[in-house]
Amino acid sequence: MKQLSIKTKVTILFSIVFLLVCAFFVLSLKFEFNSYFKKQSLEQENTIRTLTSDYFKNSKVNLYDFLRNRGFKVVEDENCTKDLQAYGEELFKSDTNTGFYSSILYQDKLYLGFYDQDAQHFFYNESKNTNFKYIFFGFIASLCLATFLYISIIRSLLPIKKLRTEIAESKNGYQIKLQNFQNDEIGKIAFEFANIVQKNLDFTESRQFFLRAIMHELKTPIGKGRIIAEMLKEEKQKERLVAIFKRLDSLINEASKLESLLSKNYNLQIGSYRFRTILDLTEKILMLDNFDQKVSVDVYSDNPYEVDIEIFALMLKNLIENAIKYSSDGHCYLENYNDYILVKNKGEPLKQDFKKYLEAFVREKNTGVSGMGLGLYIVDHICKIQNFKLEYEYKNGYHFFRVKKQDRK
Repeated sequence: MKQLSIKTKVTILFSIVFLLVCAFFVLSLKFEFNSYFKKQSLEQENTIRTLTSDYFKNSKVNLYDFLRNRGFKVVEDENCTKDLQAYGEELFKSDTNTGFYSSILYQDKLYLGFYDQDAQHFFYNESKNTNFKYIFFGFIASLCLATFLYISIIRSLLPIKKLRTEIAESKNGYQIKLQNFQNDEIGKIAFEFANIVQKNLDFTESRQFFLRAIMHELKTPIGKGRIIAEMLKEEKQKERLVAIFKRLDSLINEASKLESLLSKNYNLQIGSYRFRTILDLTEKILMLDNFDQKVSVDVYSDNPYEVDIEIFALMLKNLIENAIKYSSDGHCYLENYNDYILVKNKGEPLKQDFKKYLEAFVREKNTGVSGMGLGLYIVDHICKIQNFKLEYEYKNGYHFFRVKKQDRK
């Protein structure tokens, strides 16, 4: 399930609040209307009772004056009078010797009707209910307040999007622009993050400068040593020294490439390469004099791989080197299938969980094997960035390492 953003959650929350306010407004209006209707109906009933009991005791009192004093006015519109006669709903009536009185409901409004021998008269109460104004004012005020809070919260979230953009750009060496943020919680987060980014940039630059300086210093004596080695007359010693200097130069180039790779400054050069082509480059950088004696190769499928051949061969080199180094018989078995590469070697079971060996500087202890414990860490890292998966299995006294293709996302 896709995780909702904060903005979406806030919008949903305020939508619910808006609907609840509207629902409360409608219910309040309905409740107030029913209350007002009952009150008007009760007042009309009391008025009729008063007319039938008190008015006729004093016939000198004018009917219109009597009703006018109680807030009633005569309906003078003839069309309205006809509609009241035709469509009005009679709620109750009181019959007297001089005529009868009734309460009539028409278009959500109450009217008082008086019927005698001569004519029919209709009255309506001109008093207004001020509670409707208060309810409407409360509704508008609530909507304004909710809208103001919604806009205020959304505006306060805008710097988060800006901060995310700044953080994304900081990966390419850009510094976070603190002037784009206010001195609030998000601004303080941006300030602290900018400090961390700057420290990491300084650390990365100093590390790269240090490594490049060392590599440069090592390259010079290696180059001079190789020149001197080429001047030797004895071919056997000459070949050995040249091979040593080539190996040293290769290790320095490999270290430089790994530094770029692990610091994520390496741009992949993806191409389609068959397994035998990758194997030839792997054998070249492995620089084993007796490769065929130490590595048994079985190619069951010379299928192409979509990889950066240089670092993929470097990954395969580390895997083979690790297998030879930790095998009990000094031998490695390399097999290629349709969708995976298998490297296996004979040896004792691992003492720790396999995932532990995928961490940097972790290796088997008390084996008499030198190394920094970066082999499997490098292999796993290269597999991930090239969309492969490293799988491990121990069976029948052999370690099985599978480099398996994964579907590209």
